[in-house]
Amino acid sequence: MSIFRDFYLPFMFIAILIGYQISVYFLYQYVKYKKEKLKLHILLLGYALIFGITLTAFAIRIINLYFLKESYPKIFENVARITYLLFYLGVIAFFLVISSKTFNKIINTRIIRVLAFLLIIPIIITFILTIETLLYSAIAGLTVGTSYGIILYFQNKLATLATGDIRRRLRLIFWGIIFLVISHLIGGYTPSYVLLSAYSELIQSISAPLFTVGLLIFFLGAYKFPAFLEFDWRENIIGLFIVNKNNYSIIYQYDFDPGRKAMPKESTKRTDETNLLFSRGIVGIENIISLVLESTDKHIEKISHGNYLILLEHADEPFSFLIFCLMVKKELTSLKYLIKKIKEEFLKQYSPILPSMLQSGEVELKIFSNFDKIIKQSILNEK
Repeated sequence: MSIFRDFYLPFMFIAILIGYQISVYFLYQYVKYKKEKLKLHILLLGYALIFGITLTAFAIRIINLYFLKESYPKIFENVARITYLLFYLGVIAFFLVISSKTFNKIINTRIIRVLAFLLIIPIIITFILTIETLLYSAIAGLTVGTSYGIILYFQNKLATLATGDIRRRLRLIFWGIIFLVISHLIGGYTPSYVLLSAYSELIQSISAPLFTVGLLIFFLGAYKFPAFLEFDWRENIIGLFIVNKNNYSIIYQYDFDPGRKAMPKESTKRTDETNLLFSRGIVGIENIISLVLESTDKHIEKISHGNYLILLEHADEPFSFLIFCLMVKKELTSLKYLIKKIKEEFLKQYSPILPSMLQSGEVELKIFSNFDKIIKQSILNEK
């Protein structure tokens, strides 16, 4: 085994291990958030599939080139065909995922579905032509280049439309893909073993570290990937109110509208009359609905209020006196998840003091004022 092989193989095995971890992690995140019906999280399934399938192709290629080529030359080309097949299948899987109507705002999903179907052509050609010919190399190069171009365009557009911490993470993933693409274009089978076979080991020793760096950057973006909400959720969210049913007061409120001018601190305190009107209105509507349904265990989840909608989330015992109210312009699946997340974060932070909290609304506002930071960091993903 040459010095180049000694240098190349450890890097590739480390890279493949990292890549499989990323694939499994994305699959775990997809399953975790699937019950919340967050539409954009299907992208995590796309990442998991393309990484899992293409890394399997790379692993087989390493075994084929360094262990089968010299010892079993008769099966070398057939195994090489399998690696191309797996790569194409990985791209097809990713294309089918992003061809969902969810991503219409980013890319023409009809074209993506057509391209996914057209990838059947190079798959068929893989089993017809000899893979070491220039004709097949040209076809493979065009297919790989087009596929990577579409993936990079999609990823860049996705990061541009995202907000907060998700945008930063998607940018990291974008640059990780850049390194992976460069590594593949340098050290792929066609450039290193067909066009520049005399320098194949030197080329591989350069591409392997690039591949590893790309996966590490990708992993930094993927680790603890937050909930991926719909693109327009920030445009539709207005305000948050947490109501204490025991004394009909608003104990906490937050304005999500970034375009609204901030008011002086002294004017942000709502009068007892305003608090009473707002909170009693919600509690009163809930009581009426409960009477109609003849069940005190059933709670309404939303209230239409003019051109707006108020989403309601009720705390469980022993904090059932709390109602979390999210005022929005229109109902989105992401906003239903968001209000549940707000409830979880609020109770996690303040559950020790909630049973004994004072009845004075003014004191309560002071107690819960630091929840602003938690909303910005944990809910809005703003660092």
